[in-house]
Amino acid sequence: SNVTRDGFVARVGQYQSRDRQQLAAQLTQVRQKFAAELGKTANQIQVKISPGGNVRYQHVVDVYQAAMDADFTKIGFTPAR
Repeated sequence: SNVTRDGFVARVGQYQSRDRQQLAAQLTQVRQKFAAELGKTANQIQVKISPGGNVRYQHVVDVYQAAMDADFTKIGFTPAR
């Protein structure tokens, strides 16, 4: 996902979202797809959040919370760009 100064734009595969609830729903679909097609559980999938430079922490928290709402357990961060 990418976080901007005035909000976030999260990209997950073919999906793109600017809303925490919508992002959580999209992440849930991705998690379910990994489970169905690859037999992967949520704790076997690493979610990486890549914030842009000069972002508000609240937006990073929103993206993190969306991943938690989608029942992912391994959520990490890459260095800000």
